[in-house]
Amino acid sequence: MARSRRLVTVLAAVFGVLAPVTGLAQRKEDEKSPGEYLRIAERGSLKESFEAFDKLGAIRDRESLRQWKVVGGLADLAKHTNPRIAKRALGTLQTLYGFDKTIKYSLIESVADILTDGEGHSIVRIKAAGLLGSVSVAKELQDRKALDALMRCAKPSDKVPPEVAKACLLALGRIGDPRARQAVRDALSYTNADKDVQADIRAAAIEALETALSGRHAEEWVDRALGSRIGSLLREQGMDAETLSRLMGIAIILKRYGLTVRGVDEMLYKFLEDATDVNVILTALKNVAEMGDEKAVSAFAGVLARFKDDKGGNEAAKVREAVCEATGKLLSVWSSAKSFPKKGVEQAVNLLIAGMIDTNLGVKTQAVINLGNLYDTRFDRRKAAQALVAFAVAKNTSDEMRKHAIDSLEAITGRVLGDEPPKWETWISKSRNLKSLGPRTRIGR
Repeated sequence: MARSRRLVTVLAAVFGVLAPVTGLAQRKEDEKSPGEYLRIAERGSLKESFEAFDKLGAIRDRESLRQWKVVGGLADLAKHTNPRIAKRALGTLQTLYGFDKTIKYSLIESVADILTDGEGHSIVRIKAAGLLGSVSVAKELQDRKALDALMRCAKPSDKVPPEVAKACLLALGRIGDPRARQAVRDALSYTNADKDVQADIRAAAIEALETALSGRHAEEWVDRALGSRIGSLLREQGMDAETLSRLMGIAIILKRYGLTVRGVDEMLYKFLEDATDVNVILTALKNVAEMGDEKAVSAFAGVLARFKDDKGGNEAAKVREAVCEATGKLLSVWSSAKSFPKKGVEQAVNLLIAGMIDTNLGVKTQAVINLGNLYDTRFDRRKAAQALVAFAVAKNTSDEMRKHAIDSLEAITGRVLGDEPPKWETWISKSRNLKSLGPRTRIGR
């Protein structure tokens, strides 16, 4: 029995030594080289290929990338006959670019060729367009090949399916290089017997233009021809609400650069008056507020009358909430101006105070928050302050809403009295304090 126990002890010791060695051998076997992973990605099953791509994308050693020519290998795999393998190869290249920016130009060289290959699969070319749009930089001479490839494929043809052209337009907008201005503008005027294709290409061009106009080189995209084209599109019939909203936004951006799109102001007010699509109304509210016209408040009041509590449910509440936000924006715009309409400010205050008793919590919240934009000492802030104090001390006001009210009170009064409403009630009850909230002449800014 004792000999048996000793034998068991010896065997246990032996296996205890061998087990780590066996595990180490197993780990070494599992740790394949980048070259092996490239071969598996090309020849393995789809599951094995995807796992190999994951391993390749996880490489964080530049020397290994160069030694095993991983970028070149992935570029070759991006031309694989199986589009799923090719697309995954492009995705892995994009991942590696996030780690090592030095692969950029070899990447662009290969991916541009894939994009312009008229025989390539659409999903691969779409991925290629997105990749070029994410790595290229406006006005970089070295990125010219990417830009040329995207512009060549920005219009549907026998060799360029519409979905590829759309991806290229969006990529051009993301890059924002003014050399692509004509390609995007041409797409704004694209015509096709298939009206759905025509609408899709134009919508992509509009989105691309909107993105480019928010970039560093926006001013170089702006000229009279563009303003004229946007005006023509706005007057077209049958345009979907999202595209129409984007066009209105572009028209307002152009106005900031001194280029007025004929008729756009009247159109925005017309939308507030009778548009039924909520997205169109929301966009019109935002843009009219930024214009800063005195008549905007009356137009906002008209929108509220069309979307009362008992009409439209959640959609109506969404519109009323946006009206409160737009009114707050209007107050902010007037605060930045040298002069402002006194009656307009009074109407805006009344509109927001009315919003404070709305049955919808979101509308009520926006009304309370946006009254805080009445911070300009040139404005008469007394009525708003009194309404906010009354709201804060009311028993049915929630703690969260009370905090919003006090935050707005601090902005309006310039006082910090803490979160206890009675202190505010005491402060505003004193005539000299209330009087201090009357309109004052502002000296300097």
